Amino acid sequence: MGIHVNLSADEASAEAVDRDPLPTGKYLVAITDIELTFTGANIGQPDQTRPFFKLELTVQQEGIYKGRKAWSNVLLHSQKSAEKGGGTFTNYTLGTFLKAFGVPVGVGGLEIPDAEWFQGKQAVVQGAKKKGNKYFDKLTGEEKEGNVAFNVSGWFPADKFVGTVAQGNSTVTTAPVKNSLLP
Repeated sequence: MGIHVNLSADEASAEAVDRDPLPTGKYLVAITDIELTFTGANIGQPDQTRPFFKLELTVQQEGIYKGRKAWSNVLLHSQKSAEKGGGTFTNYTLGTFLKAFGVPVGVGGLEIPDAEWFQGKQAVVQGAKKKGNKYFDKLTGEEKEGNVAFNVSGWFPADKFVGTVAQGNSTVTTAPVKNSLLP
């Protein structure tokens, strides 16, 4: 005899979803999920002081990739940890991310809005498929290749970007998009 399982209406009506990473290009996206978290928080490390946003992005422009997802992190700090050699690194991503949403960025300290402020807002992201880092599989004791993912490398304001956006073998002309509900 088989196993008996009760499915909800949503589970029973689910269809297969394409999980392949987006092709290299620029995409109009909305932030459909955002979480403020800290380095080491998901693995119980004691040093959880370096904040970052975990983002789920959903393609908005019409075409074959509309509704597709991509994920990205944005570091909200510019200091390397003392344990890893100290010093600082340049965080260009944070500046371009904030500017894409109209947050004023200047030299020195700045106030970053809460994660909820970004929820639902749109921007254009540029990215490429990238193979993930190798990792050690504890179950098999082998080194394995990381998964291929869409790596976001640039952020642009949605309301200022007008041009063509790559979509596989075709391009789509974008129109300005407002991030405000006001006219």
